[in-house]
Amino acid sequence: MNLDRTVQVAGLPIKTVRDAIREMSRHDGNDYGWSVERLGDHLKISATHAEWICDTLQQQGILERAPQPDGRWHSPGMYYRLSPAGTRFTNASMLKRIDRARVDRLLADLLERVKEINANDDLCYFVNEIRLFGSALDKKGVSFSDVDICYVLERRKTPSQYKDWTDWSIARAEQGHRQSMQYFEMLNYGETEVKRLLKSRSPYISLHDLNDVMAIGAESVRLYVAPEGGIEAQNGSMSGEALSQAAMNAAVKNAATRDTGKSTSTAITAETPRIRLVRAIKSLAFDMLRAIDETVPLEALERSIVVAHESIEVYRREGEMERVEDILRKALSIEIIEQEKAAKTGGFIFSEDRERWAHDGTNGKLAAKCGMKHAVIEQLKCTIADRRDSDLNNGMIGQFEAYRRAEYDSWKYRQEHGYDWYGPERLSDRAVVTLRRIANGIVEKLDKQALKTLSENGFIKLFRKIKWRLTAKGERAIKYHDERDAWLKKKNEIGGDSELGDPATTGF
Repeated sequence: MNLDRTVQVAGLPIKTVRDAIREMSRHDGNDYGWSVERLGDHLKISATHAEWICDTLQQQGILERAPQPDGRWHSPGMYYRLSPAGTRFTNASMLKRIDRARVDRLLADLLERVKEINANDDLCYFVNEIRLFGSALDKKGVSFSDVDICYVLERRKTPSQYKDWTDWSIARAEQGHRQSMQYFEMLNYGETEVKRLLKSRSPYISLHDLNDVMAIGAESVRLYVAPEGGIEAQNGSMSGEALSQAAMNAAVKNAATRDTGKSTSTAITAETPRIRLVRAIKSLAFDMLRAIDETVPLEALERSIVVAHESIEVYRREGEMERVEDILRKALSIEIIEQEKAAKTGGFIFSEDRERWAHDGTNGKLAAKCGMKHAVIEQLKCTIADRRDSDLNNGMIGQFEAYRRAEYDSWKYRQEHGYDWYGPERLSDRAVVTLRRIANGIVEKLDKQALKTLSENGFIKLFRKIKWRLTAKGERAIKYHDERDAWLKKKNEIGGDSELGDPATTGF
């Protein structure tokens, strides 16, 4: 597949969209797909704009809707994933098109490299079959974007000097000076090495696994099959027609299994009108602010306006109890957004930490950040309305100066009090149990490793060389874990999925 650089998808260059979808797919190891919010975060666009991109690619057969993954690990939203034909889009190039003569030379060179690979017994894999598919099959074609090659690789029989095939692949990685690889990459180096040799850095050669080709139902023509019985595979079979037929049968079975799995998969549930309304309103606010500050495709802003209007109408037709005005306030209010964010990410806060925050600049920085946001928004409102307010600049400057003062207070506090790099939150459960046993005067059967950790980090010290006792840091650690246990108990009573309020207001 060849892409035209001048084409745009939902107001963005096609190369930008291709690279983004490629990145989303690269991290989609479990085939759950990705949400429009995640794609928007990657492209730095609104969720509505990202949804527009996904809808456009879905209409072109590149993407498909995916069901909502497990809510325990994935946020709710609209999910998309690559369709069977989408791999060609992510692998598509934007190179200058080539003629038939160049294609023939590329194929001839490729087949020569295949013979060299199969003749090299040091390689972990051999090539059992090469097939051609795609536009290069068209004999009447004049120009081509790339050459789509389907390969079938098989593992060679492990040489006697290696314990197993995995050991052989790791050794090949080390021989290729690839020690900086991750362990998983070294395990797969044998296959990676052969595919690199096949491609030979040619940008026009596009390699595809047989499973992918069968999944999209593409027509293909065989160009090469390994000599019958010439190479022994890891599973004891021999190269040639029988091994090729076995690989073909397995690919057909995998394609059928994939289709069956998708046909019986969980149905895609429609989002509630309220969720779509909140997303549309936030996206509209984002696109309007973005249009103020940078050059953006105005089609995206126009679409956000249309989607927001339609979402409001749909919500009102449903006759929901909550007023649209209240939803708008919750979706756009800076204070409410910050409170919801703190509730989602908040956890246990030690009482002494809260006291320290009042002196080390932490509270000051939080207040200054909030003030900076409001000052910037006020400045934007006056700029758009062509209104002048001499106090605005002074207010904005004051908030930035307050943040710098808080940063200085933080530095000064650290200089005077130091910083404890091994606090009570880092102690293991075993160390906490040992610390409490010492606090209760129990000296029998203390864990030796826990004693070593506690003594090295200043939680305990020897008394008269025969008995352990707590230091001031150890007493603070006891207090920390007592408060934390009480907080966890209260949280479990409320409900494991519920958010417990601020410890300062709940008494913990």
